[in-house]
Amino acid sequence: MFGDESFYWLEGQFLSMSYSELPGWTAWMIRLGTSIFGNHYFAVRIISYLGFLSIFAGIYLINRLLKSNNNGHNNYLILFSIPLFVLVAVMALPDIWLVVFVVWIIYFLIQAVKRNRVIDWLLLGLIVAMSLNVHVRMWIWLFFAGLSFLICFNQKGELIKSALILSLPVAIMGMLPIMVFNYQNEFALFSFQFEQRHPWQFQWKNITFLLSQIIVISPIIFWLWLRQILTLKNHFKTNPIIAWILLTAILHWIFYAVMSLFVDGLRTTVHWLLVSYVPVLAVCSVVIKNKILPKKAIITGGLITLLMLSYFSFYNSQSSNIQARIFDNSLGWQELSVSIKRLQREHNTENLITDYFMTASELAFELDGINSIQVLTHPKNIKHGRQKQLKIMHILLENPQAYTKQALLIVEDSGIKLQEKGAYYMNLCQNFKQVQFLESVIIERSKKLFHIFKIHNQQETRKCKIPPLFYVEHKIIKDHIEISG
Repeated sequence: MFGDESFYWLEGQFLSMSYSELPGWTAWMIRLGTSIFGNHYFAVRIISYLGFLSIFAGIYLINRLLKSNNNGHNNYLILFSIPLFVLVAVMALPDIWLVVFVVWIIYFLIQAVKRNRVIDWLLLGLIVAMSLNVHVRMWIWLFFAGLSFLICFNQKGELIKSALILSLPVAIMGMLPIMVFNYQNEFALFSFQFEQRHPWQFQWKNITFLLSQIIVISPIIFWLWLRQILTLKNHFKTNPIIAWILLTAILHWIFYAVMSLFVDGLRTTVHWLLVSYVPVLAVCSVVIKNKILPKKAIITGGLITLLMLSYFSFYNSQSSNIQARIFDNSLGWQELSVSIKRLQREHNTENLITDYFMTASELAFELDGINSIQVLTHPKNIKHGRQKQLKIMHILLENPQAYTKQALLIVEDSGIKLQEKGAYYMNLCQNFKQVQFLESVIIERSKKLFHIFKIHNQQETRKCKIPPLFYVEHKIIKDHIEISG
């Protein structure tokens, strides 16, 4: 299971109105799936899969309202030809829910504009209220959607009035659980998302953002999207609904293209603009009358998508940074859990301490042992905004010296920088009186290395046995670190 998926699953076991790094929708849906179908991978993702399927139902209804040729059936093929769209569809992550809500918000808004009935505006407000609980990125899309609505429908005062009087009050209700949670927890979500998450300093290395966008949605599909955007001026008077969709997309795209230059580069950002592309491509058959370009986009994009899936499925490259970012954190947890179960029996303990949040959430899922896991403080917990959430869930071990139980400690050694290993393990030895190395587990598919220790703080004498941290023959050691003693 993908690392973020496992943490959303863990959060779902501690139901809350919101969480410290994200609103609650993804965790709620995972909890719903596992409550119905049990604790396994399919159950974690089933509600997300249903949401994914609803995207195509929404696109069909949108195209029917817009009187598209063949109700936009070709648009489905275009979406399936977007490599990024196919990739995020297989995981229970907020990204697919962002697309789900954007598509359905478009449908309900078109319905409201065409009929201007109270029930339609109220339903639009309800779907917006739900969407607010997916991700902060949804708030940004909604801001540009609202701004574009005011621009494109500025001559339709009765529609703007209905949206403000009927939809907006219902939509604002969606912020209530988020605000209540944050009021109770020092506004952790806002602090993380708008202050701690990025350095907000210009980064020259992120200048390649545009190139990455062309790659992840494929060049001809990007050109098809851009061709539609370039028709924006033609639709302001003749078809304000299409103008609204296009204007929202380009404003959203420009905003994130600019903001990408100020992020830290440690996080994946290529998926940010998926909700800029999907709505525009979903109405392609309405905007683009030339049938040749969409067919070329489907063929070339489909081939690139198939090549991408084949690459990730059959070619395992240890030097591939793309593969490492996407898949390494999802591999090997079952193998590790088998070793831990055996050691738990051998040492007669259920208690586990892990180095950081991902190890904890993956093992809690595989071992079905939420109540027996504690997590040490770690920079990665802070980087991903999850240290506060671990504390809220009462599984953060802030004072390991006061821990009195016998436990197994699991450390992902391969995740520690070579220059930092000495200090890291010295800190472990200072925090626990008895640290006994038991064994190492190597995950062949991802080359991750885990060390498993036995911890016992009740002993008076101190003893710290750790494995070799590195070997002096290692080239990195010779080139960069002076060794003595």
